[in-house]
Amino acid sequence: MLYTSEGQLDHTDLQQLLTTFYHTTRINIAYLDQHGSPIDSRPSQLPTNPYPIDPYPEKILQTALQYPQDFFCKINNYEYYLYLQVNSTNDLRGFFIVGPVLCTRIDQSQIEQYVQNKKLPFKAKYTLQEYFDQIPLIDYAQIPYFHILLRKLIHAPYIPTTSPNDSSSLSHTTPNFYQEPYKNWYQNWHPEVAHSTPEIEEALFVAFQTLSKQEYLAYLASMSEKVWKMNAVPHLAKDDPIRSAKNMLIVFIALLARNAIRLGVPSHISLSLSDMLIQEVETLQTQHEIQKFTFTCAERYLDLKQQVHSGRYSYLVNKARRYIDEHIADPLSLKSIASALDVNPGYLSHLFKREKSQSITDYIHERKIDEAKRLLKYTNLSIVDVALRLHFTSQSYLTVIFKKYTGMTPTRYRSEQL
Repeated sequence: MLYTSEGQLDHTDLQQLLTTFYHTTRINIAYLDQHGSPIDSRPSQLPTNPYPIDPYPEKILQTALQYPQDFFCKINNYEYYLYLQVNSTNDLRGFFIVGPVLCTRIDQSQIEQYVQNKKLPFKAKYTLQEYFDQIPLIDYAQIPYFHILLRKLIHAPYIPTTSPNDSSSLSHTTPNFYQEPYKNWYQNWHPEVAHSTPEIEEALFVAFQTLSKQEYLAYLASMSEKVWKMNAVPHLAKDDPIRSAKNMLIVFIALLARNAIRLGVPSHISLSLSDMLIQEVETLQTQHEIQKFTFTCAERYLDLKQQVHSGRYSYLVNKARRYIDEHIADPLSLKSIASALDVNPGYLSHLFKREKSQSITDYIHERKIDEAKRLLKYTNLSIVDVALRLHFTSQSYLTVIFKKYTGMTPTRYRSEQL
């Protein structure tokens, strides 16, 4: 029970209730006293609309007092909040506020209308897009069941648990490789058996998800040592240990690519990296080279995962970067990108330069040269064809830009890769 017979709030019970509701529904929940002052919430820092039509939580508390028999209200035509009064001995003690949630996904035109109606600055639509993207999307019919769950939890007795009460982040429910069963799955694996199990693949994913770069590489070293010591690799190619080792590495690269996609890396980027690494595998000649390149592959994917989750860039800059990556073979310019993203070119240029410390034109050139390097290394296209494919105005211009970013000409670069 939330309140003792003396009318005192049981904070331990409250913490367990908030934690249980949040981890069950993944919807924000807060408890406020009878005056509307926050007491506790999950997560501890609640996201709020940066440009609200109605102030939070005043509008919700006003609705709760006016219509106590109801249990939810709608804000700004999009966001829903669930509310519930808590009474003890007929006195109002506080309020639970759950939300916000969306019952329909908000598209760009609706956000633009929101900005226009409130006469907000142009950049507000990107801030709002980021805000609405993080709000849970639910079915309207689920709202009454969340209300029932909350009421049941209020009247449920406290159950001792070993789980931490502070659930301000998702880290408490994120599987960790050092926890069971993931560690045992790997430890019980015998590499003389050529195929791993789904449990082993899940353990590898959890390790990739939760370990630091240094920890993952140390884990990979112990796994590799186990495989090579037990002479497991010949099982993947009859009487050809080198071919078998290459096959094992290709399987590992494919697994890294899938893991990266599961963690939010765009599939075209993850799979392009996979293709490049697999082609390089075929150039390896010795077991030592293969073992060494295994760590290179892991580092490349760990770095890629870190880039995606670094959170260094705003929604608009990330959107511009994705657009450039997806259209790298097209003619690109600040004007064409701004038009595709429906944004003012001057504003995009300013924001990109401020966050990336380079102009958008420099970034386009940098990415096109990365692609040119890949084509020179892994295809037989002539330098003229590479220039045409990437929409450089001429072979000479490609050479000038290529030398600016690599310190050498395309011809020299290709010769050094042979």
